[in-house]
Amino acid sequence: MALRAVADGQPAHLAFTAEIPGVFEVELEGSGRLLMQLEIS
Repeated sequence: MALRAVADGQPAHLAFTAEIPGVFEVELEGSGRLLMQLEIS
């Protein structure tokens, strides 16, 4: 997946196909700031 820039205070949209079940952490690259956990079943 390609990296994309995001702007403060602006919505960001991302589309992908999930093929591997599990729980994945989503964070801002390099910040270590956890945004959410994504569960794929």
